Amino acid sequence: MKSNILVFGALGDPRTSVIKLYLELLISLQDEYHIIAIDSNLEAVDLKSHSESLGLCFDQCFSHLNDYAQHQNDMVISAVLILTPLGSHYSILKQLAAYPQFKNALVVLEKPSFSLDEIKSGFSTLVPKLNKRNVTVYFIDSAMVSPVFDCESVRNVFDSYGLPKKIIAVAMDNPMERYGEWGEYSFERKLSAINKRKLLSLPDSGGAGLGLDMGVHAIAGLMRLFYENNFTYKELEIQNVKLEALDHSSLERDKGAETQAYMEAIIKGNSGCMPLYFIAGKGGSIWDRRIELYYENLVMTISFGKLSSSPYIAIFKNNELVVETFELRNSGYVQHHKDIQALLSKNANNTPM
Repeated sequence: MKSNILVFGALGDPRTSVIKLYLELLISLQDEYHIIAIDSNLEAVDLKSHSESLGLCFDQCFSHLNDYAQHQNDMVISAVLILTPLGSHYSILKQLAAYPQFKNALVVLEKPSFSLDEIKSGFSTLVPKLNKRNVTVYFIDSAMVSPVFDCESVRNVFDSYGLPKKIIAVAMDNPMERYGEWGEYSFERKLSAINKRKLLSLPDSGGAGLGLDMGVHAIAGLMRLFYENNFTYKELEIQNVKLEALDHSSLERDKGAETQAYMEAIIKGNSGCMPLYFIAGKGGSIWDRRIELYYENLVMTISFGKLSSSPYIAIFKNNELVVETFELRNSGYVQHHKDIQALLSKNANNTPM
C-alpha cells in the first residue's frame, strides 16, 4: 500500500513559488507515494488550473494538518515537505511534533529554517523532539550539497597555506544589471515575485529581510568549509553590522526589512583566528554565492553555484588565474532530490512493520 507525502505550501503560484523547484522530484515519487497538498490557500485556488500550470495533480488537498488528520488518520506519512514562507516553519513542525501518528519519517525544510526569535527553540528543542520519534529533518541549502567542498584543490590550499588572512562570504542574488542570457534573474524581472512571496514582510519573512534569506547560503557554505577542513569553530565575535534597503518605488517592504546586510566579525577557532567580511542580499552589483579566501600570495574563490550557473573554484596565484567548474547536475536541488530519494528509501527499509 502506498504511504503519504505531505507538501505544505504546495498550491503556491507555479511560476514564482518554491514548489516548482520540487516538481521533478514529486513526479518521480508519484508511483510509490500519494502526494498530498496541505495549503491554507486551498479555497482560493483553482485546482484544475493549478495542476495544469504546474504539471502535477495532487492526490488530495487539505487546508490544514487537522483537516488531513480527520480523513487520513490511519495512513502512514513517509515524508513532509515544508515549502511555506519562513514565518510558518516553526508552527508546522510544532503541529507535526504533536501529531501522534507522525514518526519514522522524513521532514524536508526549506531555508531559512526558522524565524529569528524561533531559532534557539527550533534547533535545541523542536528538532530533537522529532528526532526521538525517528524523524529525520533535512535542511535545504545549496551550499550544503555543493561539490566544490569535496574538491582536492580546496583541501590542498588549507593543508599547504593554513588559515587565510581573511575570509569574505558573499551571497547576492537578482542583480540590478542584466547578465546576458540570465537577464530573467535580474532584480527588475524578479521584483514582482519578491513582492508576491512577501520576502520583505516582517511577519512572513521571519523578522528580517533579503539579507537573512540569502545570508543563510553564505553561512552554510562557511560552516561546511570549516567542517571539511577540520577547523574547529568556537566563536564568532561580531564587530560591526550594517543593514541597508533599496529605495525602489515598486518594492513592497515593511519598515525594518532590509535588502542588503553587511557584517564584520572575527572567527575564533582552536587553531587560530581570522577576520570575516559578510555580504548578503538581493539587488546589488554581485550575482554569486561564494567564499573568498585571502592568503599572502594566493586568493581562492569557492562558488557554490546557483539555479542556472555551475559551481566553480578559482585560484589566483603568481598573476595566473586557474578556474575549475562543476556540473549543475551534481549540485543544488538536483543533489537535494537525490538525497531525499535516498533517505526515503532508507526509511522504507528500516521502518518497523
